[in-house]
Amino acid sequence: MAKLFIAGATGLIGSELAKQLSDPDDTVILLSRRAFEPPHAHHQVLQTDLLTPNLPSADSQEDTFFCALGTTIKKAGSQPAFYQVDHDMVVAVATAAYNAGYQRFVVVSSLGVQSNTRNFYLQTKHKMEQSISRLGFKHVTIIRPSLLLGDRGEFRLGEKIGEWASVVLTPLLVGSLRKYRPIPAATVAKAMLRSRHNQETGLTVLESDALVRLAAE
Repeated sequence: MAKLFIAGATGLIGSELAKQLSDPDDTVILLSRRAFEPPHAHHQVLQTDLLTPNLPSADSQEDTFFCALGTTIKKAGSQPAFYQVDHDMVVAVATAAYNAGYQRFVVVSSLGVQSNTRNFYLQTKHKMEQSISRLGFKHVTIIRPSLLLGDRGEFRLGEKIGEWASVVLTPLLVGSLRKYRPIPAATVAKAMLRSRHNQETGLTVLESDALVRLAAE
């Protein structure tokens, strides 16, 4: 069986990934800066500094590394602190995974990423995507969800307003606008798990509408 790593397993998407990996035959390793109780008894928690992670070597070409690390500028406290998590930490984990022999890397980014944006959040995500795409993985899948729905364990007023507004706006988001519909974190996680079976080499980008379709297969 393949080894499946999750970095960011205590966050919204990462915790959903871990919950869905319930098969005891899977080797599931959760990377974390601190100890925590995993959702399933067969999961292993590997405590490590995520800026200088120490990873075991890959065993097979099917071993897959999922990265769902991320924060917000408000939670991080400053733009530099946010950048350290959403760029530096993600790239450090990806680099360590590549050096350890992993060929499949699936990473959460954000809808709206583009090279010419002036938005600091999206600039950071773009730079992260560029850094990872240049590492040399055989398979890289970039996940770009829209507004995430799910229980974060904390109240975020801005996101709650977005969720309430989405109830009204979602029926209007059709055609090319469908990708802007809010998406449950559980759906994103399901699509991420299915994406690991993609046999196409190189870079694959999955935005929200594609994630919904993949999760429904």
